[in-house]
Amino acid sequence: MNKILITGAAGLIGSTLVERLAKHNYEIISCDIRLINNPLSFYSKQIIPLLNECIGIIHLAAISRVIHGEQCPDLCNKVNVEETTKFLELYKVMPHKPWFIYGSSREVYGEQSQLPVTESASLNPVNNYANGKVLIEEFIADLENTGFNVAVLRFSNVYGGLLDHYNRVVPAFCINALKNEPIRIEGQGCVFDFTYLEDAVDGISLAVNHLQNVKSSLPPIHFTTNRPCSLGELANLILKLTNSHSKIDIYPARNFDVSCFYGDFSRAKELLNWSPKHSLEQGLNKFIENLKNGKKACPKNLDMVIYENIDSYSWLPALL
Repeated sequence: MNKILITGAAGLIGSTLVERLAKHNYEIISCDIRLINNPLSFYSKQIIPLLNECIGIIHLAAISRVIHGEQCPDLCNKVNVEETTKFLELYKVMPHKPWFIYGSSREVYGEQSQLPVTESASLNPVNNYANGKVLIEEFIADLENTGFNVAVLRFSNVYGGLLDHYNRVVPAFCINALKNEPIRIEGQGCVFDFTYLEDAVDGISLAVNHLQNVKSSLPPIHFTTNRPCSLGELANLILKLTNSHSKIDIYPARNFDVSCFYGDFSRAKELLNWSPKHSLEQGLNKFIENLKNGKKACPKNLDMVIYENIDSYSWLPALL
């Protein structure tokens, strides 16, 4: 038995992870709201037999953006907390215990005074999206205490895939730069830690290997680069890499965003032998080349597609 269930399997991280694990001879059961032939509900009878066949579960599905958590807090809570809790309750009573990976976020740290941030930092969420992530992390910690083999993986501004939201910061800056159109920065001094998609997927793959072979839980691990980059610096770097003449329009930072984060990846290095393989410049160059070669980022916000029909769904996986 080598089946792994991946939720959010058609999203930015999930789609790349499916390909990676399939190459490693795992059989993947994909669950995503956009997979028309696979409309699984996490508390329907459909999914129970599939879960019982799995050696592991990777839960990436979520309302995936901080801004959507602020615009639609009830939906964010329904999908990210209520439905995920139902899934975990189902998982908890399974007759066997497959390992479980939960896709969390650096947003759980909120504002931190000590930088770079380590995983031992206190959790200080400052927005609805992060609040939901913290609640599920606490649930998973309780599972670990009762003998389940689990891992919480925290991602930090993952970029570089063409299934991303077109108006997330890296795709938006790159697309506009290539068109010589204005780049809008909300908070030019805000600092983040940008992780290339393939590096994030490397980290998940290493966590899978650990859970499957070592058969012990991992403490929370974030995949970061320890490379702080302000939005102003990011925009200017992209202008340089694209030889763009775009002008930069500066606006105030959003009041629900963390102002500064970058992370120490020592724990990932120690426990998984993981470190980022791509510098920010290398990752941006790869993404820009894909865009220049005629490939396009996601044409609209897929999270928003389901908002008008919220009552018709029992569970709503979307992009991570």
